[in-house]
Amino acid sequence: MRELALRYLRWMDDGAVDGRTYPRLRVLEEVHCRGPRIQRELAQQTGISSRNMTQIIDSLEAEGIVARRPHPTDRRATLIELTGEGWRIADTELEPRVDEIASIFQELKPEQREALAEIAGQLVETLAKRRTEAR
Repeated sequence: MRELALRYLRWMDDGAVDGRTYPRLRVLEEVHCRGPRIQRELAQQTGISSRNMTQIIDSLEAEGIVARRPHPTDRRATLIELTGEGWRIADTELEPRVDEIASIFQELKPEQREALAEIAGQLVETLAKRRTEAR
């Protein structure tokens, strides 16, 4: 599993366009699909550490891809939202990358994809349960 994860991330980063690596694309995807998010939520939903998330957001903001805005109801929170350029990039780059990722799974036979989906679902449930129990 470790080897698979490392090769997958390396493959994703090899296909990076303009420095948009997998973690940066995950942030774009999350905000694009779910709307403006609090940075802490983005970190939790993408599995990116808070420190790395800050660096990613700083970088994306410097490039004019995202903007920080005050949260409308929580003075302590800041929302991360896509700018016009962020929407353009998300619309033109996310779909081809998602299609490219999907193409990997097309190499598997249908019954293999089904088994993989079942096993992955079980592992996700187990990890979520263990995380809850650890708190």
